Amino acid sequence: MRDTTTRLAGRDRAGRRPGRSVQAPLRPAWSWWLQLLLLALLGPLAGCATTEFTQDDGRPVNEALLADMRRHGEAEARLRPTIERAAALQDAECEAQWELPFTLASSQGWSADDRVAWKRALDVDERLTVIAAGPRSPLKLGDRIVQVGAHDSPYAEPMTEWLAEYRDKGKPFNVTLADGRKVLLTPFSLCRGYTRMAPPHEPAVQDYHWLMSVHPLELVDVQPTADEYLWMVLWSQGVSEEGGFRMKSLHYATQ
Repeated sequence: MRDTTTRLAGRDRAGRRPGRSVQAPLRPAWSWWLQLLLLALLGPLAGCATTEFTQDDGRPVNEALLADMRRHGEAEARLRPTIERAAALQDAECEAQWELPFTLASSQGWSADDRVAWKRALDVDERLTVIAAGPRSPLKLGDRIVQVGAHDSPYAEPMTEWLAEYRDKGKPFNVTLADGRKVLLTPFSLCRGYTRMAPPHEPAVQDYHWLMSVHPLELVDVQPTADEYLWMVLWSQGVSEEGGFRMKSLHYATQ
């Protein structure tokens, strides 16, 4: 299984997806990451599952990648409460989409050394692991999802697909954690335009799409304030509103 670091993003409440996709490469790469981000992780991805989960055995790892994994976790930890703060503004005039109050990652599909790096950096193994959570999240750091509704799989990709499908229905649903607990998740609504951070293996990537904006990890280095993170989220939503308006104008003008 390839990289399944997860950002459950990609559809608005009307079920629309971005108008582009890419082929999945045979190893973790930005094009595959972008496919996950933009298509709500719904693309078919081949891979292999495992019943043994990675532990940190103390081996040397790629220190630059390790640092970017930690930067990624720090950025998401700051971003999650901000997304909830933006949702609380309750702008009645914007087009809305559904969101979940946490960020997930999986090391499934990475090399053995990089899986150890994930474990060392953010306590992530092959299962879907919470690496950041907002105040309203019933899931906490380190929780691992093993079942979504009535669905379970040893593969991280279909698990994220089911999460995205349940999220986009906008209704509460249950997940089961690795420790056996069943937890009720409730999607919340906010203005369209997901805000996400670049993946650890492509930290400089930035991409601005009408359904989602991806920001580079270097933003973490300047230590933005809570208000500056809020501006980033609202700016991403503004890009979505403007981009969506222009796409609609083009659509109707060409009919």
